[in-house]
Amino acid sequence: MSDWEEKAEIVIVGSGFAGLAAAIEAANAGAFPVTIVEKMPTPGGNSIYSAGQLAAVCSEQQMRAKIEDSVDCMMKDMLRAGQDLNHIDLLRRLVESSNETVEWTKVCLIWFCSRFIHVMHIILLTFSFIEGIGC
Repeated sequence: MSDWEEKAEIVIVGSGFAGLAAAIEAANAGAFPVTIVEKMPTPGGNSIYSAGQLAAVCSEQQMRAKIEDSVDCMMKDMLRAGQDLNHIDLLRRLVESSNETVEWTKVCLIWFCSRFIHVMHIILLTFSFIEGIGC
């Protein structure tokens, strides 16, 4: 391992969805430069395992498709996927803000295809990124 010295106003650790979102928001707030560090050889962090999927509850797309959903239903799905080891308060915050997250990605010019697919969820609520489009 070699030494590394660089100056940055903001350093983001990890290049998954959360890390990249934090970097975008920091840059939008005027931080420069923003440095992202990633331990893996390619960007993506743990988000790479999502295969470009993003789950959201009570989205505009679900409403147009007349898909009934709820925070409680998505919570139940996420608890099952996390083997009930999830931090309940953080999970509720994530679920309650999931639609806001989808809308935020659109501001960053990340678009999703309009079809819904099942990925571990009882209700159709998972969006797929359109390949080749992003921040």
